[in-house]
Amino acid sequence: MTHPANEERIERAAMALCGYHDEPQADLGDLLADLRHWAAENDVDFSYAVELSEMHFECERGDGDDIEQSHRALREQENV
Repeated sequence: MTHPANEERIERAAMALCGYHDEPQADLGDLLADLRHWAAENDVDFSYAVELSEMHFECERGDGDDIEQSHRALREQENV
């Protein structure tokens, strides 16, 4: 599977923020709150998703291990 370049990730994030029209920090906060509502409605663990996003961000920046290895490490932490 081909993963998008960081420029593509940034563009997707910008598109997600198009529906908000305040200032960038407030818009991001509003989007995150809306995603929390979506997660609650769809029985998705938002906190877990945030942890995954932190690992993905580090891996995609080149500062961490590969994403699959990070997922395994997070699952192991949950089983401790």
